[in-house]
Amino acid sequence: MAHWAFACRSTGTSCEWALEADSPEVILQRFAEHEKCAHQVPELSDDLRRRVGAAIRAV
Repeated sequence: MAHWAFACRSTGTSCEWALEADSPEVILQRFAEHEKCAHQVPELSDDLRRRVGAAIRAV
Protein backbone atom coordinates (compact mmCIF):
# COMPACT_ATOMS: atom_id res chain seq x y z
CA MET A 1 0.00 0.00 0.00
CA ALA A 2 1.28 3.45 -0.88
CA HIS A 3 2.00 6.01 1.78
CA TRP A 4 1.23 9.69 1.17
CA ALA A 5 2.66 12.99 2.47
CA PHE A 6 1.66 16.63 2.47
CA ALA A 7 3.11 19.85 3.95
CA CYS A 8 1.00 22.95 4.60
CA ARG A 9 3.77 25.20 3.30
CA SER A 10 3.21 23.69 -0.16
CA THR A 11 0.02 25.81 -0.34
CA GLY A 12 2.07 29.01 -0.11
CA THR A 13 2.09 29.61 3.65
CA SER A 14 4.99 29.62 6.08
CA CYS A 15 3.23 26.99 8.22
CA GLU A 16 5.39 23.98 9.14
CA TRP A 17 2.48 21.53 9.67
CA ALA A 18 2.95 18.28 7.74
CA LEU A 19 1.28 14.90 7.63
CA GLU A 20 1.82 11.39 6.32
CA ALA A 21 -1.13 9.04 5.89
CA ASP A 22 -2.29 5.90 4.10
CA SER A 23 -4.45 7.78 1.58
CA PRO A 24 -4.82 11.21 -0.02
CA GLU A 25 -8.40 11.33 1.28
CA VAL A 26 -7.19 11.09 4.89
CA ILE A 27 -4.68 13.87 4.25
CA LEU A 28 -7.37 16.13 2.79
CA GLN A 29 -9.66 15.49 5.75
CA ARG A 30 -6.92 16.16 8.31
CA PHE A 31 -5.79 19.24 6.38
CA ALA A 32 -9.34 20.63 6.51
CA GLU A 33 -9.29 20.17 10.30
CA HIS A 34 -5.88 21.86 10.49
CA GLU A 35 -7.10 24.82 8.43
CA LYS A 36 -10.04 25.33 10.79
CA CYS A 37 -7.91 25.24 13.94
CA ALA A 38 -4.63 26.83 12.88
CA HIS A 39 -5.68 29.23 10.13
CA GLN A 40 -9.35 29.95 10.96
CA VAL A 41 -10.50 28.75 7.54
CA PRO A 42 -13.93 27.20 8.18
CA GLU A 43 -14.25 25.51 4.78
CA LEU A 44 -11.80 24.66 2.01
CA SER A 45 -12.38 26.44 -1.28
CA ASP A 46 -12.34 24.45 -4.51
CA ASP A 47 -9.08 26.16 -5.44
CA LEU A 48 -7.42 25.19 -2.16
CA ARG A 49 -8.66 21.60 -2.51
CA ARG A 50 -7.07 21.46 -5.97
CA ARG A 51 -3.77 22.90 -4.69
CA VAL A 52 -3.70 20.43 -1.79
CA GLY A 53 -4.50 17.53 -4.10
CA ALA A 54 -1.67 18.54 -6.42
CA ALA A 55 0.77 18.82 -3.50
CA ILE A 56 0.08 15.39 -1.96
CA ARG A 57 2.97 13.07 -2.80
CA ALA A 58 3.52 9.32 -2.61
CA VAL A 59 6.41 8.49 -0.29
